[in-house]
Amino acid sequence: MNFDLLSVKIIFLFVLSILFSRISSDQGQQVPVQQQLPPDNVNANIDANKPHSDSQRLAQKPDCRLDIDKYCKKNIAQLGPGEVLSDMDALECLQDAGYSENEVLQPQCAQAVWEYKVELTQDKRFIGALQQFCTVDINQNHRLKACTQDLRPGYALSCMMEHVHEIDQGSRCFQFLLRVEKVAFSDFALIAPFVEHCAAIIKQLGCGQLTKPSLHQNVRVPHSQGSTLECLISNIVNVQKDPTKEQIINGMSEECRKEVRRIAELQSDDFHLDRPLFFACRHDREANYFFNI
Repeated sequence: MNFDLLSVKIIFLFVLSILFSRISSDQGQQVPVQQQLPPDNVNANIDANKPHSDSQRLAQKPDCRLDIDKYCKKNIAQLGPGEVLSDMDALECLQDAGYSENEVLQPQCAQAVWEYKVELTQDKRFIGALQQFCTVDINQNHRLKACTQDLRPGYALSCMMEHVHEIDQGSRCFQFLLRVEKVAFSDFALIAPFVEHCAAIIKQLGCGQLTKPSLHQNVRVPHSQGSTLECLISNIVNVQKDPTKEQIINGMSEECRKEVRRIAELQSDDFHLDRPLFFACRHDREANYFFNI
């Protein structure tokens, strides 16, 4: 995904927030939360809906063509003459199917959706967006302010999500985060090391997947990478059955092996650390113990 396309994604989110601001300030009246939510066809006015020549756009990826035709029919039907499906609309309808217990995305498309969400989550311009549209809330809450000072890609957004319950639900900041939460990996602070160290092998094995709600059952610390992790572990366990995959698994970095074990602990029924304690002790645990698979 090149820089220009990432810019389109962020502009899309910026426009959404501007819409919230205009609605809430109209005639100096407070607008109910329900009215602040973006309309279903808000993308109709975004440049991302105009024809684009880059075949790597999510909405135009050959790997997702069949799934887009199947799951995005409503969005496509609402397009005007000369308009094409935006990446954000494509992402939302594809992930609705990916999270559904009754639908399944094609593996290649599921991988494309996973990669898109990672790129979107890590875009550093989110910090600027948060500072612009959550200024009042940030100035009133030192924890939110601390979030914006974390410049690591994806961490500021994830931090804000962890404190979203402290934000007025009638504010445009809350509505902005509510919208973003639907398209980004909002638990990135938890899963970032896993994504950073295992992204290459996840792509090689085609393990990028969305985790269905049922897989969160009996999980001590629910997170967004359950299906991706299970795919990796399955390939590790059955490595001898596929010589091609065996070569990939043997090339897995020690850092990735460590993160697979760490995330696996979060899914284990007998993992007794609560989430705050896990974060507080994570660095000490990892500094003194090397996880082997």
